[in-house]
Amino acid sequence: MAKIVNKRIKDNLTGFTLVELIVSIAILATISGLFLANYSSLRKRAGLPAAANKLASDIRMAQSYALGAKKINNQIPVGGWGVYFIRNLSAYRIFADNGSGPGKFAEEHDGQDDDYRVLCFAGDAGNCNDNITVSTLTGFKPGSGSVVFLPPDPIVYFDGDQAAKGTDPSARITLTDSTTGETKDVTINFFGLVEVE
Repeated sequence: MAKIVNKRIKDNLTGFTLVELIVSIAILATISGLFLANYSSLRKRAGLPAAANKLASDIRMAQSYALGAKKINNQIPVGGWGVYFIRNLSAYRIFADNGSGPGKFAEEHDGQDDDYRVLCFAGDAGNCNDNITVSTLTGFKPGSGSVVFLPPDPIVYFDGDQAAKGTDPSARITLTDSTTGETKDVTINFFGLVEVE
């Protein structure tokens, strides 16, 4: 009787066969391959929403600089803080308006005292991802545009025109991802509210 019990226990303790092991490895390799393929496509699709949210955050940062009276070159900028965009480029500028005009980026002073920082939609300045660009600027003058926040109210300017007094009380920056063709909008209204749509 003891021999029969020992034989049954021994028969139940058999391991995996070589075929079972190969099938298990093949299943794991297939699942890993599918995951990696989806991961890269998800990463590409996530680039545009991340860029739009980064832009909205940087616009809010310029607004907080204006409200907080952030200094540049040891003085508070008399014209406030703003963000400057150029159509078909993958970068934008945060600038301090040191008197170049009411609520406007002065291109003739480009790179001088009022230029604070150049940022990209994706990547660091100087290492921009050229796939994401400004495709359309609505509520701005053709080609380029600036939004400026002037404290203490704050007053919002689109290309030097006070937003509440202009014909359109909001502005829209449309970003396009050239690899996917998708677009994302960032809007700013005359109160200074920034939204990603």
